[in-house]
Amino acid sequence: MRTLKNIINLSFLLLGHLFLRSKKKIVFGAWEGKSYSDNPRFLFEYYFNRPGWRIVWVGNKSVKGSLPQLPKNATYAVRHSFLGFWHALTAGTWVFSHSPNDISLVAVWGNALLLDIGHGVALKKFGTQAVSYTKKQPALGQFWKKIFANKICLVVPSKIQGMNTLASYPGVFQGPVLPYGSAALDYIIKNNHNTILIQKLKEKFAAAFNLPIDKKWIVYAPTFRLTKKDNFSFSKAKANEMENLHRVLEKINAIIIEKLHPNLIGKEDSHHISNIYSINGTKAQLIEPHELWLTADALISDYSSCAIPFYLQNKPVVHFTYDYEFYVKTDSGLIKDLNDIRFGLIAYNISDLCRILSNLEDAKGKCGKFAHELIEYEKGKSCQQCCDFIAKLASHKQV
Repeated sequence: MRTLKNIINLSFLLLGHLFLRSKKKIVFGAWEGKSYSDNPRFLFEYYFNRPGWRIVWVGNKSVKGSLPQLPKNATYAVRHSFLGFWHALTAGTWVFSHSPNDISLVAVWGNALLLDIGHGVALKKFGTQAVSYTKKQPALGQFWKKIFANKICLVVPSKIQGMNTLASYPGVFQGPVLPYGSAALDYIIKNNHNTILIQKLKEKFAAAFNLPIDKKWIVYAPTFRLTKKDNFSFSKAKANEMENLHRVLEKINAIIIEKLHPNLIGKEDSHHISNIYSINGTKAQLIEPHELWLTADALISDYSSCAIPFYLQNKPVVHFTYDYEFYVKTDSGLIKDLNDIRFGLIAYNISDLCRILSNLEDAKGKCGKFAHELIEYEKGKSCQQCCDFIAKLASHKQV
């Protein structure tokens, strides 16, 4: 089966080189077509006001309802449909957040410009650098590694992340990396004080998930774990652990909104127990997290990059690291000691968490000594810089 897949992919790769590509057409995708979100979404929308470009969002059928009203220069195509393949084969540029698989599982990228604009600022190790990484590769893995060698241009939020990504995925990216920051953080920086938009988004989330709008929203958003099936959930914690937490939440007039990693969101409907709300189901899989980060009042996370949008808005951040030793030594591991790269205060257990939540304002801006180095390129100009880069290469490419 794997051999057949490689033969098919090689055939499509050759096909991708035969099509005439438009230097003014860009295809965008994220999360293997599963959602209209992340850095590609915000760069896609940046092009709404650049009518000289033809832009296409490629995603699964379920994603279409998430898109806004599109301008004349933009369209949507179902991933792996005839139209989706056509746009992928004729676009001069592919923009994605994980890999070209965000746009197509088959290699039809041919001689297009491949631009990986990322999906977060990494506190954790990843790729070959991750603690739990194993060297096992498919028989033809080395072959595809050579086919792919140095094909992708990489946009990064910092020098540290650039170095880590190149080391974690050796031979994949072109050098040097592009120091442009994150399109999604452009959105956060631009709209941090946009009270009209924030209120509109808050009402949207309240209606979608039955959230009380008259309370503080504290989002719990843990990162994905490689060696565990499930993250910690407050809704499943022991009653004796939760009594004090419920009292604290009542005291500060707040709720906790559990928003798990997209790969872990359950299929069951959203529900809540007392002041703990669990977001699940299709609606939760399709939301744009940065819109929720904009509306929420504070964050509880662990080692996730979602701490940065809250820090940039001067909102409280709590790193809830209930499995710290396990995560550092057995799961992914961290690029540095958490104390040095934190963007808030650290709680190792629920007792610590209750103490911090009781004085939540103290968790604002409590950075580790290397934290700012992780976001040194975040100037709110990522979209403009990516656009200029694509235009410059397009003017020189014969596509």
